[in-house]
Order: sequence, then C-alpha cells, then structure tokens
Amino acid sequence: MRSPVSLTIQSSAVRSIILIDYRRDTGVHPEPGDKDTQEDQVNHLSIENLLGGKETIGYSLNSEIDLYELSRAGLPKKSLMNLAGRVRLPISSISRLLHISERALQEKNDSDLLNETLSEHIIQIAEVYSRGNEIFDSMEAFQTWVDTPNTALGKRKPIDLLPSRYGAKMVMKLLGRIEHGIFS
Repeated sequence: MRSPVSLTIQSSAVRSIILIDYRRDTGVHPEPGDKDTQEDQVNHLSIENLLGGKETIGYSLNSEIDLYELSRAGLPKKSLMNLAGRVRLPISSISRLLHISERALQEKNDSDLLNETLSEHIIQIAEVYSRGNEIFDSMEAFQTWVDTPNTALGKRKPIDLLPSRYGAKMVMKLLGRIEHGIFS
C-alpha cells in the first residue's frame, strides 16, 4: 500500500493517480453525491473558509496583510471552533496545539475575541491545514498524513510540531517538498 508519507511525486497528474490509489487502498475518499464531503473539499481550500468565512471573522482575506490585520484585531472564539470542526480536531487537541487549557476555551463566548498571539497561531494552523488539503486533494488524506510519523521530521508526527511556529514552518516546508516531488 502506498503512503503519502513516503511519496515521490513528480507531477500533479502523477500525484493525483497516487492519491487516488492511496484513497482506494485506505478507503479514505468522499462518496459520490455526499454533499458534506463535496462542500468540505471546496471550503478547505481557503484559510477564510476554515475560520468560518467573512461572516464569522468580519474580513475578506485577500492578502497576507489581511491575515496580519486579522491577527492584530483578534479572532472570535467561533473562528477557532469552526477550524476545529472543519479539520475534525477535538477541543483537547486544539487546546494542546495552542497552549491554552480546555477550560479557558470553554469559558469564552463564541463572540469573545482571542488575543493577538493566539489569533496568529490559529491562523497559522489554518494555513497549514489549507495547504495540506490543497496538496493532498482532501482533508481526510491530509489528516492521515499529519497524524503519521514522518522520517523527514525526525519520525515525529507533523501535528506534533504545530504548537510551535518553527514546527509549523517545517511542516509547510515539507508540504512544499511533497508538492514539488521531492522525496519526503
């Protein structure tokens, strides 16, 4: 069985064939006509959609300066909950990634704005998941990859590096290598 952890991908056509084989072998793929998974594939392509869309964050994200301004203004807790739901991470995992207690998250109202540091970290995690979905062509395939130890990361799971901005940068760099067909 092929695994996206050790793929050498030389073109988008080859990547698509490998991912189709991977999905067939692992059973990770959307069912035809499954409205929820079709919407997920579209919605996961952008950071804005992962965070709940313009309605939730109050911004239309068109550039990095928009991301900067959004992090400075603070994300509403509802954006974090949207991200957690769309990438299928429980609150316990989200709180570990963000270095905040579950209780502190649960005590906040959906409309409460999170501080700048926390907002920036959430945006960075959304960026990783958005990019991963783009490269693996589905959130399910990316979730499998992010939860699998990777030799290029010292046999660490990519998700275990996301609590640090340096770790998130390493995961983004590795995703770029996979996209360009470099053995990873």
